[in-house]
Amino acid sequence: MGGGVEVAEMRKRVRNLAEDAKKAVESGGSSQSNLVALINELKSLKKLEG
Repeated sequence: MGGGVEVAEMRKRVRNLAEDAKKAVESGGSSQSNLVALINELKSLKKLEG
């Protein structure tokens, strides 16, 4: 039936997603970079408003 192969593929995909999630929240990861960019943008807007 192929159920074993499908399960193995799902587990591999979950492992890859878990690795990507860990990288995103590490120091220098995409989540941190996006948060820093948002903070900088808000600071810039505040300066423009005076």
